[in-house]
Amino acid sequence: MSKQKLKATHQGELDINGFKISCAVLENGERVLVNRSLANAFGIKGSGAYWQAKKTEKSAALPEYLSAKYLQSYISDETKLKLYNTTSYINKAGIETEGVDATFLSDICDIYVRAGENGAFKNSPEIPRNAYSLLLALSKVAITALVDEVTGYQYIREKDEL
Repeated sequence: MSKQKLKATHQGELDINGFKISCAVLENGERVLVNRSLANAFGIKGSGAYWQAKKTEKSAALPEYLSAKYLQSYISDETKLKLYNTTSYINKAGIETEGVDATFLSDICDIYVRAGENGAFKNSPEIPRNAYSLLLALSKVAITALVDEVTGYQYIREKDEL
């Protein structure tokens, strides 16, 4: 008997400093970022070979945007464990979708930035730059949200101000 997939109760698209990332909140409260959307935000072109291998092997694998061999030394074992099993869910349109825990975004950005600092993206220097820009934008939103929360301003600001 197969386990029933979680369903998205809410979904939308984050616009973080011009980077658009599809996201959802699942019925168990988990917040996820859509894997293909993440790859696009970083500027990584997808490969059909990855998805075909994933379907046929039916094994745990890192998301496509982190599966390159040259990135492996930048991904800690702890992070690999977190990312091996992405969340498969049913989106609001009834389509099976794969996502990753939204809190992993900063870890993913860190992997790209460190790899870029060591020359791993000679042919695609925009990828670590995109990751760094995302990290900066996230930190600005985070500190604003924290200040709003501790001061109570979150209750009177516009709901989509952040």
